[in-house]
Formats: sequence, C-alpha cells, structure tokens
Amino acid sequence: MPDELNKSARRIAIEALVQCGEISRSDLASRTGLSRSTITEVIQQLLDCGMLNELPVVYDQQRRGRPSVRLSFRASHGYFVGAGISEVLSSMVLTDLCGRVLAQCELPSSTHPEEVAGHIQQGMAQLIRSSGVARDSVLGLGLALPGIVDQSTGMCRLSAALGWRDVPIVDLVELATGTPSFAGNDADAIAIAQKLFGVAREMNDFASIILGRTIGCAHYMGGRLYCGHNGSAGEIGHMPSDPDGEQCRCGKRGCLDTVAGGLAIREHARNAGLKVKSMHELERLASDGNRSATELLRKAGQGLGLAVASLVQINNPETVLFADLEGFGNGLFYTSTRQAIENNILPRFLRSTQIVFQPVEYSFLARGAASVAAQAYLIERAGRQ
Repeated sequence: MPDELNKSARRIAIEALVQCGEISRSDLASRTGLSRSTITEVIQQLLDCGMLNELPVVYDQQRRGRPSVRLSFRASHGYFVGAGISEVLSSMVLTDLCGRVLAQCELPSSTHPEEVAGHIQQGMAQLIRSSGVARDSVLGLGLALPGIVDQSTGMCRLSAALGWRDVPIVDLVELATGTPSFAGNDADAIAIAQKLFGVAREMNDFASIILGRTIGCAHYMGGRLYCGHNGSAGEIGHMPSDPDGEQCRCGKRGCLDTVAGGLAIREHARNAGLKVKSMHELERLASDGNRSATELLRKAGQGLGLAVASLVQINNPETVLFADLEGFGNGLFYTSTRQAIENNILPRFLRSTQIVFQPVEYSFLARGAASVAAQAYLIERAGRQ
C-alpha cells in the first residue's frame, strides 16, 4: 500500500475505533468504507505495535458462520497525564489509553508560568509514584487552560483568568517534565474527553458547555472539533447578555460571564446579603422560597439559555452537553436554562435537540486535558509508518 494511503487509512481506522470502542474487522470496513484487505493490513500494524487487543470471541447462537473477533484499544499500551489549570484550583490526573483515571492530585495555586510548569513536574512525579506506572510508559501530557490557546504552537495567546498573554506554556512544561506536551482551551479539552471517552462518543454534532467560574463552550461538527479561524471559536461567555450590565474582565459590559458565570453569581449573592458558599446552598435557599436567590438563579439561567438558543439555531447540534463544575444540581438554574432554550428555538430544533446536564468533579477538567494528549498521540501514531 502506498505510504500516504497507508497513513490515511490508519487515521480513518483509528478514528472509527475511538468512536466505537469495540468493533470487528468487517464492521470496521463497513463503517469506514475501506476495503477488507486495507483494514486487515492496518489492523495488523496496530496489533504489532501493541495499540490494539483482540477480544475473546463471544459466540452468538442466532448467527451462523464464523464468529467475528472484536478489537479494542489496549488500555496499558500507554498512559497520559492531564493538568487542568485555573487561577484558584488546579488538578492533575493520570489515565490509560482508554481514559480511565488511575491517579489524581491537586496542584498548588499559581498563575506564574514557570511556577505552574514546576508544579506540574512535581505533580507528575507524584502521579507516577502513586499509580506504579513506568515513567517511560507516559506518552504525553495535556494542559487545559482558560483562554485562547494556539494548539499548533502550544502558546497561550490570552488568558484573562491567569493574566497570561503569549505564554509558551507547552515549551515550559516540556522543559520541566521531558514529556511531549500539548495544550488546549479548557472547553475544547472537555469536549474532546466527551468525544473520546464520554457520552458523546457516537455523536458527530454536539455542543459542550462548561458551567464553571466562567462559561466555556466548544463545538464538534461533522465529527471534528471546530476551532474557528484562529482557534477562538466558542467564546460564548463573552456574548452580550445585558448591554447595560457590569463590566467584564475582558473590558466589555454585560457579557454572559457577568450574568451566568459562577464567579459572578457568587458575587451577586454576596451583594444581596446571601451567606452562601456554594451553588448548592444558593439553590437550597431558592427552593425554600428566598426571593433574592430565586431571582438571581432565574436571571442567570435565562441569560445562559438565550445564548444557547442562539447557538442551537446557528449550529444545529444533535445534543447540548452541560458539564456542571459548580454543583448547581437539578434545581432552578437548570430549569430556567432549559426553559429559555426551549422557548426561544424553532419547533424543528426543539424536537431534534437533546439538552443534557451532567454534574462533574473539577478533576473532569484534568481528565479532559489528558484526552488532549491522548488524541494528539493517536493522530501522531496514525501518521507514522
């Protein structure tokens, strides 16, 4: 097989394996459109390098003929470190090739790039010790950052949260750890995790939204992460929500972050005299009839829902996935958001769009970062001879 054709075939096969998890050679050929002989050659290459497993045969009494052997990624083929970085809480995880978390830890808080790289070096050593994974089995390290990240260069172009501009964070981390490193926007990282190992594995068109200190968003279109012209797609947190509203840290007024971001909601609650430390406590006040808590959560949910309604009508995703890092729970905020979406989209979108809220731990961001490294490795592997 010509080299370029071989590379293309491997990439197609690997992407299908990622999407399916387990699949037979014949089903892989049907799904990808590649010939049986091409699939046989590509799969043998991946078996020879130890990336794939042939699973035990399961006999189906209702099917005749020779049983098919199913294939899956070999979890122990390699391991990936992920670091989710924010201005208040950073965490790291170690995962296998199938996305299972084997160890995790928190990092000291810092926004100084060199200090962050040093903390990651120490955290990586801790993860390796606690998991018992061999150091040379770690194939990549991923970073998930709030802000605009140039994935091709590993440069953080701008992060208002971290106070960074044109920071070569990947170079700094590679220098500190000696490990191939990759960086992505935090919302993109969570979307990649959902696609590789999560609930969006079989979805080609979906929007992934982070409910955190700020609001993040990423889009998969046609099975590919859509990054936009210069990697800045998805800045839903800076969509205008209230033209006469508060000043956002981006410099504009009334951005969605100032209405529906966790940081803003907590500040508004303090200004209203509500002594709450978490969104769960704020939701409980609202359920007990507190008018200020009710108004605050309803306004935030409506603002978010209107923004997402515009997104749905522009991009027509199959599903909108909300990753709730703030711990709202299934209360007024979720309800207000869903109602605002449903009340402001056309009926055909209402019938065809799923709205899913998923409570997640903060380590979910670090797992997304590890997925950035895993995806980069798989793509690189697909291009090798």
